[in-house]
Amino acid sequence: MSSTADPITHGCAQCGKQATLKCKGCMNTPDGKTIDGVIVIRYCGIECQKSNWSTHQPVCKTAQLRKKIYRAGSLAREACLTFNRITYSCPVDRIEKLGNTWKIYAPEDYKDQCQLMPFPPDCVTSPEEENALLSFGHCTAALCYQHHLFKDLLRSYCSAIEETSFKVKNRSLRLLFVFADGFVDHTDYYHTILKVTVKNGEQYALDVAGAQNGWHESVVPWEIYANTRVQCTAWTLQFGQTQDQLHAKLFWDGDLHSYCDQVLVKFAKKLRSAADDFQKRQVAFKALLNLPEGEYEAKCAVLIDGICHALEAFKVYGEKRGLFQIKVAKNKGRGTNDPKPKSASTMRGEKTPDVGMIFGAQAIRLPS
Repeated sequence: MSSTADPITHGCAQCGKQATLKCKGCMNTPDGKTIDGVIVIRYCGIECQKSNWSTHQPVCKTAQLRKKIYRAGSLAREACLTFNRITYSCPVDRIEKLGNTWKIYAPEDYKDQCQLMPFPPDCVTSPEEENALLSFGHCTAALCYQHHLFKDLLRSYCSAIEETSFKVKNRSLRLLFVFADGFVDHTDYYHTILKVTVKNGEQYALDVAGAQNGWHESVVPWEIYANTRVQCTAWTLQFGQTQDQLHAKLFWDGDLHSYCDQVLVKFAKKLRSAADDFQKRQVAFKALLNLPEGEYEAKCAVLIDGICHALEAFKVYGEKRGLFQIKVAKNKGRGTNDPKPKSASTMRGEKTPDVGMIFGAQAIRLPS
């Protein structure tokens, strides 16, 4: 039980007098009732704080638990955006912004292929726009490729986690892809998120790709989210089923998207290795989410930097070997004339960069 001074005066939670001290335990934690509201409990002095502790203690502990969920959601979103930036593959010639609708035009010479490319920073003018473009089409992908990260961040605090897909309403932004032949994809795709039930019974929507709909909060109380953003639920899966379905179809059959999935799964393994190494060499996620604000932000920066380094290293490695470019055979059979990817052997076991020492003293080393 501790407190901190605040020059702004408010009523003491115990006696109602003018108060300048705030409870540090729950200071500025989300209130769990609104999208951006926070809790601030104030006291006129230490004696009132001690007298009020038996009443405030359960509220304070609940608020601290809630803060961990919000931190986990924010950190998961940042990791996903980092992953999407390094594995970016959406071809952009230009973006036409018409109110709350964006038309993303593919280059005239674009052909469907598995090819990573630099993120086009000139197409966006703010961090919110950058996040929207990085999130485009990546809500389900996040559950596939960052499943283990979500699990490690949430498992200590949640009694249930579900994967929910639904038809969107009240979006403030819509992104449309325009193919090279001029065809505009107006498909109203389902949006996929995690519905988490905290051990204290509170429920939240964890949405790491909501920026593509103009939603920039990674965690929102479930009742508010469901009432304002969910038109109708398409399906609900157990936590991990989306990833399991992806892994079940991972094989080389001459199909472009199957091969692209294999490439991204390789990237996902590097992200997982980097996150595991961080927990071994820096701090476990459970302890990370409980750190004081300044220390927490510093450690998060180290984690994201390490993930970025691991993914960039693998990207350099893969580009040297042509891992990310392949043309698809029109005939998906196994005839002798069917082209195979030059990197097929690499996908099936050739040694790839080890990320084991990213957070230690030794720098990462790439195979020659």
